[in-house]
Amino acid sequence: TSVELFRTLRALLGGPGHGRLVWALGADVFEGMRHWPEKARACLQPGETCDGVILFKRAGWTEKMLWRALQRVGSAPCDVQVMPMPPHLAAVSSHWARRALAVDSEEMEREADRVMLPSVARFCRSRPDICRTYADQVAHTQAPALGHPETVEKAEGGGSPRQAEP
Repeated sequence: TSVELFRTLRALLGGPGHGRLVWALGADVFEGMRHWPEKARACLQPGETCDGVILFKRAGWTEKMLWRALQRVGSAPCDVQVMPMPPHLAAVSSHWARRALAVDSEEMEREADRVMLPSVARFCRSRPDICRTYADQVAHTQAPALGHPETVEKAEGGGSPRQAEP
């Protein structure tokens, strides 16, 4: 994800100040932004890049943890909304969803339909370019550990979520 992508999407909406562009991401991804706060802030500029973010809170994540992550990124002038994940999707990661789309099998097709709207899964599977991109991403990224995040308290009193061992 880059500032250039959001500026391209903004141009497709009619240019700066037109339309509404909202970035939906998981709490784990958002927490990782602490490693690149300047880039994160550049992606969160209403009217230019993103007008807002929706943070999906999975099982084990607290709003306190999310707000702590937001403080590490710094001020975000955009709208921030926190949404809990439905219980049946709380352990789903985007990596597993991409994998379900990238692997051509009936079992993975059923898995894709389980973790996303079937119409979205059908659309993605109908696009060979999307399937190739996801196959490449899955092949070159590490799958997240299964389990729920837990808080790791640091000496300075802050916490950072990490994946628990299964």
